[in-house]
Amino acid sequence: MRIGSDNNFLSVERVEQEAPAITWRIAAAIGSPGWWAAAMHERVKLDSTPEAAARGADFAAGATQRLELRLQEGGWLRIERRRDGGILVRYRLGPVAGATALEGEVGMECELAEAFYRQLAELVRPR
Repeated sequence: MRIGSDNNFLSVERVEQEAPAITWRIAAAIGSPGWWAAAMHERVKLDSTPEAAARGADFAAGATQRLELRLQEGGWLRIERRRDGGILVRYRLGPVAGATALEGEVGMECELAEAFYRQLAELVRPR
């Protein structure tokens, strides 16, 4: 799943599942004319308890307005529905004990929301 533009994006890809965690590859970039910052983590672990999967499914089905996904090594994704039907994703990528992290946010227009919900449900579903 990739959302955003060339200069401001978040990409999340599922790479494997080792019980009880789902492993993602996350890449993010923020920038504007004259500056650019990016981060990539190849093995981000997401708690894949049944409760976490249920929260993801509830959000994807429209039962909740916000979803927070905590990353085991530090960081989070906070996803919320906007009033216009679009989606806003805020994120922080960085280790718990580290002093360096990348934070940003990306938005998605409402026309793309349904595809996003399907992809999100697949990313958080235990296999």
